[in-house]
Amino acid sequence: GLVRTGMDLLIEHQIIKWVGSEWICHPDYATFPLAEELARKAAGIPHNLPASLSDFVGREDEIHKLRHILQENRLITLVGPGGMGKTRLGIQVAAESLEDFADGVFFVPLASLSSVDFLVSSIADALRFPLAGSKEPQNQLLAYLRDKELLLVLDSFDHLCEGIPLIYTILERAPQVKTMVTAREHLGITGEANFELGGMPLPASDNENNLEDSSVVRLFLANARRAAPDFTLTDADKPYVAGICRLVEGMPLGIEFAAAWVQTFSCQEIYEKIQGNLAFLASD
Repeated sequence: GLVRTGMDLLIEHQIIKWVGSEWICHPDYATFPLAEELARKAAGIPHNLPASLSDFVGREDEIHKLRHILQENRLITLVGPGGMGKTRLGIQVAAESLEDFADGVFFVPLASLSSVDFLVSSIADALRFPLAGSKEPQNQLLAYLRDKELLLVLDSFDHLCEGIPLIYTILERAPQVKTMVTAREHLGITGEANFELGGMPLPASDNENNLEDSSVVRLFLANARRAAPDFTLTDADKPYVAGICRLVEGMPLGIEFAAAWVQTFSCQEIYEKIQGNLAFLASD
């Protein structure tokens, strides 16, 4: 998202421009205060998106499609089984969509909510909107959202199905609010756009020379190097790393768990242990 915004700024200020059949760069490009301009732009849009502890790897096609769907629809449900990376993808799409929402982008974590009774207050907390007075909290929230142009990311909604009417009411009463929900099943609301999230694309071949160009393998390597900073992918490792990705069907969480074992086992041993029993990847 920052790269895209940065390129837009450079084009806007004619630091780079299209001339004839090629892009050319202004001779004084190094003096343009790009970092300051990016910070100024980002500071103007409120958000509460959590900072990630690691880089986001892959899912470029999914991000592109979700951003397009978000432009055309007001409610997206990002659907998929646990471990597919719905939360990380939702946050990444929201981060890259900041400039599309004048009043901000807000992430509402719901996994720890024990009751739908806390849904209104959780949304208000994410928005940094204090609920006060004797007026019904839901009416206060709806009044606040009525003229706002913002995105709500409601994460892990599965156990709060009784709160679906609140989502419908927000969309009905606040015409410029959009909502992205992550869940394991569709909500079943009229106008809902569903996006099914499966595993990451698998390599076409276990022995291809450019195996590291595959996003699923890049994810394995990124996690492996966090566990063992000196890890290198040898030619002998390649078919086993590709095999590991196939065994977990491209599931990001499975790849993360598998890669964590490189400090203890070889890639071949990890592959064989998963092949023998998928429970090898179980983790608290």
